[in-house]
Amino acid sequence: MNTKIINTHPQLVPMPTNIWDRVNLMRRHSILHGEAVRERLMLKALESVPAAERLAKLHTFFRPKYDLKECDFERDMAWFRQALPIAHAAHQHLLKDFIPLLDRKNLEMISDVGTECDPLELILYTARATQAASEHPDDVVTCRAADEGHRQLRLTQLEFEAMLYGLSKADLSIAMSRFVSALEGGGFFAEGRSERLFFEADHDPANKHRVKGQPTIRHNGNPRRSIPEGLVRNEQPLDVRFIKTPRGNVRVFFDPRIKEYLSLKLIRDCEVDPRALHDLLGAKFVFFSTADLRAGVRALRETLVRIPGMVFGQASNLQRAGVANAENGSSANEYRVLKFNVHLFGQYFELQFMLIEDWLNEWASYGEENHEFYKIRAYRTELFPFIWPRVRYRIDWNDKDLVQRMLRMVHSRIGWI
Repeated sequence: MNTKIINTHPQLVPMPTNIWDRVNLMRRHSILHGEAVRERLMLKALESVPAAERLAKLHTFFRPKYDLKECDFERDMAWFRQALPIAHAAHQHLLKDFIPLLDRKNLEMISDVGTECDPLELILYTARATQAASEHPDDVVTCRAADEGHRQLRLTQLEFEAMLYGLSKADLSIAMSRFVSALEGGGFFAEGRSERLFFEADHDPANKHRVKGQPTIRHNGNPRRSIPEGLVRNEQPLDVRFIKTPRGNVRVFFDPRIKEYLSLKLIRDCEVDPRALHDLLGAKFVFFSTADLRAGVRALRETLVRIPGMVFGQASNLQRAGVANAENGSSANEYRVLKFNVHLFGQYFELQFMLIEDWLNEWASYGEENHEFYKIRAYRTELFPFIWPRVRYRIDWNDKDLVQRMLRMVHSRIGWI
């Protein structure tokens, strides 16, 4: 490495050529693996002061990293306390939504970790467990407690950073509210126009319960269509809005969403800065014809996304084969969408325009485009091995029987069985 660079930035270290040395170095200095060096300094600083002063000492320790101000001590530490329950909720979310009961018990947290609500106490508990584990490496429970304490502290720190950078759930909710208000008051949605309709979609059990044919709208009081032989009917009420376009008002189902648990998203994307995430806020616009969809896109550009540069990304596979985002290795060819990444109100939004048959396949089919199956594909390779490493939990995330149990759990939630 250049001598001048080393002298200017003495904290830099060369990246080893040996792969295992490189992995060990990344584990020491990566926030996702523990930042072991900085952690030891933090624990030493906390143990050097009386218990009543430890919270203030923790804030002092974090000031250089996050540019914290002494006057913000109460706010920052309130956020830090809020972050730990969010980290625990993230762990429970993964357990309950994706892990079958047969496999869940082994992955539950040690009670001393899972029931701790004070991050400062968890820091000290984890330090004691880590020390005990180094002295008694064959003590399985103590080693597991140390690992799980470290993991929950990492998730807590990531959630805390999100709050510092204006990406808490409250911050994101405010941005989403402004976005919806802009659609309603800026001429995109027709004012005072919405209705409840019933759609009828026929799904083919022989084709993973995907939609067959064009879903139809049945207004209240109209007779039902007969169900074609070999198909099953999906009939649901849908509250739709209207978009003002030159060709008249077109129906759209509007489905906004806010992603929770930023810590899990950061680990999945191998990111260490929450500000690098551009899809925490999003919305789906579901249309009943291709012509309506394209009219809706034009209306959005004419009313809300008018300034050059507000749209910084676009992807589509509505009318071509292949995935919409080639960089996402878990995406399915069958997932059809026209997607825009836009910057509005100081936040990033992912806006997806879909046809109703593709939207139905996303949540009501057993195909690869089903969003729950997509999550299983992604989480097994990008998230679960970090949360529940094989070396500690003796679980193989590529085990075929385990994968089948996870898929069957999603099958039962869809409801066709």
